[in-house]
Amino acid sequence: MCGCCEDCMFEVINNGIKTGEMHIMSASSLENWHEIHITFEADQKEMDAITAALKQIKVKVISVKSYSADKYLHTHTMTSVKIKGSCNSVLENTRCIKKVIKNNGGKILRTKIETTPWNAEITNFKNTYLESHIEVFLNDDVEENLLYDIAHKHNGYISKNINKEDVLMLTIRQDIGLHSFNRRIDNIIDYIAKYHSFKTGRKIIERTWHDDNRNLDAEWVNIT
Repeated sequence: MCGCCEDCMFEVINNGIKTGEMHIMSASSLENWHEIHITFEADQKEMDAITAALKQIKVKVISVKSYSADKYLHTHTMTSVKIKGSCNSVLENTRCIKKVIKNNGGKILRTKIETTPWNAEITNFKNTYLESHIEVFLNDDVEENLLYDIAHKHNGYISKNINKEDVLMLTIRQDIGLHSFNRRIDNIIDYIAKYHSFKTGRKIIERTWHDDNRNLDAEWVNIT
């Protein structure tokens, strides 16, 4: 799950092309970037200590609400940090972050590492999957109910970063080829534009190459 950080590096630039062709901003410079999401639990005292300790090493803590249909499911707290380097170096940084969380009383639920979908180093990795987050801006509760209907129709799911309550994220997760996946996302955006009045914003596509607890999202989203 991704709450979609303000400066997410996986943004796909929409330019009206209908063929599913992707146009990526500065793709070559982003290839070796990764984002680490470590989901964890802690009581308030532990959370304060963890947040302060992670801030010292420039790691953010975010909380994301998840919904299925119009039903609120849960809120997950996780790290959000971007690192450039090889997969091995990213895993080493991940171990260091997990150690900080554990040393301050946190219970780790899942470690998830994402990268740009064209990263050559993960070409032969097994058990990776694509995930897209589409920003949606709503005007009222009626439009929010319509968005839940759209998510259900397209086998998508809704999440919200609690620090950005005015933006919902329509999430699609699938284990298929990148260009087929991109066409699917474009079709959903076109559907929203054609039949509904609310607006979409950024389209983000990322590939997860490390996820040690997919079952954490079982109630919320499944690979299709």
